[in-house]
Amino acid sequence: MDQNNGTPSHISIAGYSLAGLFALYALYHTDVFECAASISGSLWFPDFKEYVFSHEMRRKPEKLYLSLGDKEARTRNQYLKVVRENTENIAGHFREAGMNVTFEL
Repeated sequence: MDQNNGTPSHISIAGYSLAGLFALYALYHTDVFECAASISGSLWFPDFKEYVFSHEMRRKPEKLYLSLGDKEARTRNQYLKVVRENTENIAGHFREAGMNVTFEL
C-alpha cells in the first residue's frame, strides 16, 4: 500500500485448485489484475486449455505463476490425468505470448 493515500501498489489474484483455474479465467474477463498465480490449478477442467488458446486476456499480467505437484497427474481418472500436460502447455502458450511466466513442478 501507498503510505500516503492508502491505494494498493498492485492488485493480484491467486488461487489453489479450482480457485487457481478461476484466477486464470478471471484474466480473460477483467483488466484489474497485474499479477496472477494458479497454485495446483485445476487446469484439467474440460476444454479450459482450448479456451486459453482461443481467447485473449483483457490485460496480460506483469507476472504469472503456475505450479503443480509432481504426482497430481498420476491417476486413472481420464479428466485429471491431463493436468500436468495442460499446465505445461498453457505455461508455454503464455510464454509464447510474451508473458513473464514461472512454472514450478
